[in-house]
Amino acid sequence: MGIDVDCFVHPPPAALICPICTDIASSPLAVCDEAHILCASCYDNLLKSHRENGHKSKKYPRCPTCRGSTTEADESVLAERIIQSLSVKCGVHDYGCSWTGNYDDLFKHVKKCPLNAFPCHHSKLGCDASLRSHELAVHTVSCPVLQNTPAKLLSDLAAIVKRINCDSLAKHERKQHKTYEGYLQALRDACKRREEEQKEPYRA
Repeated sequence: MGIDVDCFVHPPPAALICPICTDIASSPLAVCDEAHILCASCYDNLLKSHRENGHKSKKYPRCPTCRGSTTEADESVLAERIIQSLSVKCGVHDYGCSWTGNYDDLFKHVKKCPLNAFPCHHSKLGCDASLRSHELAVHTVSCPVLQNTPAKLLSDLAAIVKRINCDSLAKHERKQHKTYEGYLQALRDACKRREEEQKEPYRA
């Protein structure tokens, strides 16, 4: 998966777009004699699919851009330098942050941006905390509203937090929130069941 093209101030050069995910190539690799590039992760998936589909006659898949033969991919240092120098907007630009700068400086800004705050994933359970993205993962697993939540759900939630990069761009943040939605529902259901269990003795 690449870098969302919407985060750039100006449309990036087409040559930097990964033909598989159609985003700007992340950790770009040159895959053919024409130096067409792919994201490192997209290339890994392409190579895995090629081998799983039984293409034993050819060790490497064809280039998705020119259909030419590929060899072992090499890191495209030039493409990486160009991407790092492109001007980007803050991930919360639509919410009022006017910062722009090189992509290389984006993650430094994200950690300091006063507008880059997100509500706790358990806000529907009563938590009113609002935190920066790099603080959100730590708070999520120690949120006060989870003190009475079943241990298994807490363990599952912690595992998800560990896999998510909370300094990712806005596009990935939206996916992160979607990932948590199922767990939020499970937590609400668990809390409701616990309340019913606590009331049960009085019904007798």
